[in-house]
Amino acid sequence: SEESHVRKGLLVYRRGTLSWGKHQKLRRQNLTVWERSSETERKLEAYTVHGGDAVQDNVVYWKHPCTNYLLPANDFHQVIADLKLHEIQKIFLHLGAKKITLSREENRNTTDGGHASVGVMDYGVGPKANKNQGQYGSCDISTDLESPALNSRVVKHKRGKLELLFNPNELDLVFYDHEPTWQAVVESRQQSWTKKTRCKVEHKQDYGLNVAFAANVVGIVDLDIGAVSTKSHAVVQEYEVTFFGQGAYAAKVVARPNSNPSLNKELIDASRNGQKDIVEVLLDRGAAVDGRC
Repeated sequence: SEESHVRKGLLVYRRGTLSWGKHQKLRRQNLTVWERSSETERKLEAYTVHGGDAVQDNVVYWKHPCTNYLLPANDFHQVIADLKLHEIQKIFLHLGAKKITLSREENRNTTDGGHASVGVMDYGVGPKANKNQGQYGSCDISTDLESPALNSRVVKHKRGKLELLFNPNELDLVFYDHEPTWQAVVESRQQSWTKKTRCKVEHKQDYGLNVAFAANVVGIVDLDIGAVSTKSHAVVQEYEVTFFGQGAYAAKVVARPNSNPSLNKELIDASRNGQKDIVEVLLDRGAAVDGRC
């Protein structure tokens, strides 16, 4: 009987184009194999093909490890590495990153030794940002508090301190819950307003989509998956991140008029004059702030 959901991989075929024997052999390769039908269309409604395309016949797809996205097998490892890169950059910027620099990169292609091209998402950080030109090492992003990408939210904390809010659900994060090191960076930034950190982005698992899989499937049926063997690669990237300090954020928020008018006026004046050290002293003295950056 046909499976009701996709295990790891998916292949949809037209009636009469795949023998029952080959159908069973493909299923033993972690492939869910569905004949094109109205029932198949109904089951496919639970999945989204990365890029918005419809599921094509005789194309092998691989399921995203964390969501119901389906990715063409040929592009799977490239896209997963790309999505991880985009997500960690989004987290850095939401935490108030002033500068993001790729300090170390290991990129091991399993066959030809070449470098895979994973682009840097354009977050609108202005002319200081350098787009990735096909090598990880060219990644270098600088920003300022006026950048739309820096959508950090800051509210009043106890004793006049500022609290940096972070809600993974609002950012539509996919990998975050599965990345303890990313969570540690967020926790440190929230608890102590860490100004500098290092963080790794890794894509090392093959999720069963590897050279052996490609060889086995090609041995069963003629499908366009040969490129899987040349696109499987392991990537480890280490980033150095410099964040804006608490004083920089205080200059962007609005003092509450009913908390302590005298201190609040001093806070506003210091903020307007760019006196960040004085801003932090006033916050320690109880100047109350509340707003968004």
